Amino acid sequence: MTGDEQGWFLEANDSFLRSIYLTACQAGECFEQQLQALLKAGCERFSMDLGVITRFDQDTCTVLESYGQHDGSMARGCVLNICNAPCSIALASDTVVRMCDADPGSFQGVKKPLDFDSYLGIALRLNGEVFGVLYFLRYQQAEPAIAQIDDDEIGVLMLITAAVVERQQHLISEQHIREIASIVENSDDAIFTETLDRQIKSWN
Repeated sequence: MTGDEQGWFLEANDSFLRSIYLTACQAGECFEQQLQALLKAGCERFSMDLGVITRFDQDTCTVLESYGQHDGSMARGCVLNICNAPCSIALASDTVVRMCDADPGSFQGVKKPLDFDSYLGIALRLNGEVFGVLYFLRYQQAEPAIAQIDDDEIGVLMLITAAVVERQQHLISEQHIREIASIVENSDDAIFTETLDRQIKSWN
């Protein structure tokens, strides 16, 4: 790589990292819009046609958000069966998973649920636990080759996406606690908590 090529790569890399960082910092933005912006940045950076964020639940994944071209099966709220699907490999891996038609062995026996050329995925982890998968699809061969995409870049994108999702989870939990507290405070009935040996700990 020449000096000019290195300079361009570092500038492009810095621009990508800055854009996803700024997206995560915009706490007032709609959660879905933040996820869309992160997926859009990933699609543009990695030259992919579709970006998807899913939430794992036993043998299914629910689409939290998607960006790009799809037939409707990857729309927000769609439930995907992960049995023999590419995301099942990403869920079981601690590293970036790459699959492409140019390397048939990379699919490791899984069936392609969609007609695509390349897959790039990584498990989405919250507090060390697998939450879902962040992945990208390319429908036709394009540059850069899937093997040339920087692991660190998709790793950083995963971490920032996880931070946005985790913040949303905290907001939902706080809202739920406030709702329960409001019910207790405004109830005419006696509401109390007790230990397993029936000692009353608190009441309204």
